[in-house]
Amino acid sequence: MKLGLRSGSLSLALLLGIAGAGCGDDDGMVEVDSGTDAGGGVDSGPPQDTGPPEDTGVDGGPPPVPVAYVRVAHLSPNAQPVRLCLNLLLGDMMLGTPTGPLPTDSAIPFRGISPYLPFDLNEGITYRVNVFEIGEGGAVDCTDTPLLTVDVDTADLEPDAFYTAGAIGLKPIDAEGTLPSVCPNGEMPPTFTQPCPAPLTARIELFEDDSALDAAASKIRVLHAIPNAPAVDVCYDDDPEDETPPVAIASNLSFGNASDYFESPAEIADGVITVHAHVPSMSCVPAATLAPLPVAGFLAALRANEDFAPVLAYIPESFELNRIYTIFAQGQLPEFADESDTGVLFLPWQDQPLVVEE
Repeated sequence: MKLGLRSGSLSLALLLGIAGAGCGDDDGMVEVDSGTDAGGGVDSGPPQDTGPPEDTGVDGGPPPVPVAYVRVAHLSPNAQPVRLCLNLLLGDMMLGTPTGPLPTDSAIPFRGISPYLPFDLNEGITYRVNVFEIGEGGAVDCTDTPLLTVDVDTADLEPDAFYTAGAIGLKPIDAEGTLPSVCPNGEMPPTFTQPCPAPLTARIELFEDDSALDAAASKIRVLHAIPNAPAVDVCYDDDPEDETPPVAIASNLSFGNASDYFESPAEIADGVITVHAHVPSMSCVPAATLAPLPVAGFLAALRANEDFAPVLAYIPESFELNRIYTIFAQGQLPEFADESDTGVLFLPWQDQPLVVEE
């Protein structure tokens, strides 16, 4: 499910919780404050024995600030790694000067996906986020012209909810906003030589994630972030040799959208996942297959790839029960990831329960 925000998108800056208006440090970095420290009580002398205390759930301090959890997925195939700078707004008033780059562990490269990170939902605050491409060394000047600028009101997010902020689409190749000529020309078979349309311009989209584990189900969805690919059906066949038809994990899924969660009552450790260009009334037709992915083989290949060695905890060996997964369809046609650094890749990622704790 994709959420609509006032700005139409959500910035990558929602990686972090912001303590308040005066959040800058001497080093220019943003301090992280979960807002959950309720403080201590007042010393009123020796305690009196009045029987078992009543548990009110409050220790006398201020109520905790609501917290949401956001991870970041860099899915824009022609953009360099990014860092982020931040302003805080109260109404139309800017609070302080730009802060940043934000203290993420490192720059976020293409195909990079962060853990879920907590941030405070301070009432009345809007986050203005500038997204910068970086060069060697990761240096960012927050006063430069950013690749993207987005305003996000914390009222658009729910407490204790989980979200994916996806950077999708294509970076313009000039100041006029011209996009690369990597879109299909309409012929069959297509060649990818046409300028892409403006709706494929790089942006940030916010997707609400399921966070309710189910011991009797493996939950799987697909996020379509291949800008020059058509709407697709993603299907699963537990035994391609028998006559049982495959089931659709996602149907008629177009670029910039995430499917609903498909719930499998059994672990998915083998069989085949296939990707098909969507044709009305012909869902999961074998003749339309774009990419057959034998489950055991493609998961094993991803886990054996040295590029993913630092994030093996997120890449499953199988789609287990009591787990939630997103398959990130990313890159650009006509090449695949084994042919190009920006080629198409279907990357399954475990969503839960991997959360960064403060």
